[in-house]
Amino acid sequence: MRSFILTLLIMLVNISSMTLKEAFDRSGPGEGYDKLVVLEKGKLYTGGLFLGYFNNPFTFNDDYVNEINVRIKGNGAIIDLKNGQIQFGNTPNILDIDSCVIINGTLRYCGSPDGMGGYYIPYGSVRNITFYNSIDYGVRMDGAGKDMFLNNNLVVNCISTDIDFPFNNSIPSYYLRTGTSYAFSPFEWYGYPLLQDNWSYNERYEDEPLVHFSML
Repeated sequence: MRSFILTLLIMLVNISSMTLKEAFDRSGPGEGYDKLVVLEKGKLYTGGLFLGYFNNPFTFNDDYVNEINVRIKGNGAIIDLKNGQIQFGNTPNILDIDSCVIINGTLRYCGSPDGMGGYYIPYGSVRNITFYNSIDYGVRMDGAGKDMFLNNNLVVNCISTDIDFPFNNSIPSYYLRTGTSYAFSPFEWYGYPLLQDNWSYNERYEDEPLVHFSML
């Protein structure tokens, strides 16, 4: 009987789930955003999402994905990134995300020089999100921070995978530690985020503040 109930629950979860990319593709504009992605309460969404430009590790070029303003309205949904990430990078646009649970991955904002003496810096807000078993970082802001607002978030058990790599090459850097709940850029030209009422917890106790907040 127990095995039947477990099988039924697994079937129901599979039926009610879709990828985050599918939800994004089905969404249209709204509330002043180019894409308003409205998720359903309690529904499971899987996989990551890449927006803006991202560095292709095979061609070493920035590949265009979607350079638009986006809001992900969580409504209590669960997003399983499956060891991936939501990345919003190298674009002067906005990603606002709120009110959901994000597991097994990283929420990443990243900026870079534009080659003309300026910078491509993404903006946005992260509010009312619980991160669980984040990989490397809960919220990662490398080359980002200006006009960003993080409010009322909780990161639980962020997992370290040893040292990290700079965003534009594959050379490991011992200055970039992983396993940090909130990480942002130390360079003032990228700006600093406004942090308000954010929490961090890791069951492996360490007398080390960099487990919770660090600079990249």
